[in-house]
Order: sequence, then structure tokens, then C-alpha cells
Amino acid sequence: MNPLEIKQLRAGFWALGHETRLRIVLLLPYEGTQLHAGLIGQLLDLNASTCSKHLRILAQAGLLKEERSGQYVHYKVNLDRLRELQTFLTDRLPSIQKETPNADSSGPAKTEEHQDSSVWA
Repeated sequence: MNPLEIKQLRAGFWALGHETRLRIVLLLPYEGTQLHAGLIGQLLDLNASTCSKHLRILAQAGLLKEERSGQYVHYKVNLDRLRELQTFLTDRLPSIQKETPNADSSGPAKTEEHQDSSVWA
């Protein structure tokens, strides 16, 4: 991968790593569905400046498409961009060996190197 591709992937995953931005993307899950910024803020109980900041970050990362209509800016999910991130995760990362879960499933799986650690006590 070239440095630009890595930078674009990082921007997409970073943008989705914030709870509010993830909630915005999940609010617009369908092709063609679009909402204006004011309604998105209202539905997620965000003030205008906070909502605008998160929408701008998502748009800059390519995760949202903007469409101006008079005084309103409508947003919709860029499904092609989400598919790029999904493809990276499913096709490009090496296989990750699954760990055996603990019997009580209350925490991370024990590995040989961690069995004596106080974290597992």
C-alpha cells in the first residue's frame, strides 16, 4: 500500500472511532437516505456546532457525501467508502488467530504468557 492509501484508511477508521460520528453514520444506513444537518443534530441531541464539527470530519474522511439545497446541507453515507474500509478489514489484513475464551467469559482469553499475571487472579 502506498502512503496515501494508508493515510486515507487511517482517516476513515479514525473518524468512525468517535461515538458521535459512528452514531451519525448508523443513522444514515441506506443508499439514498439523506438528512439535513439540523435534523441529524436534533435526532442525536447535539447542538449545531458539535453536529457540524462531526459532520465535517466524516465528510473530510469521505464517509459522508454533502448536497446543498438552498440554506440546507443534506448528508448521506458514502457506501463506496464504507465498502473500502470493509474490504480492507476482510481481505487485506492477515488472518488473526482466535484465542480460546475464558470459561466464565468475563474478560480476555488467557494465554500462556498471561496465566501467572495478577490481571487473571
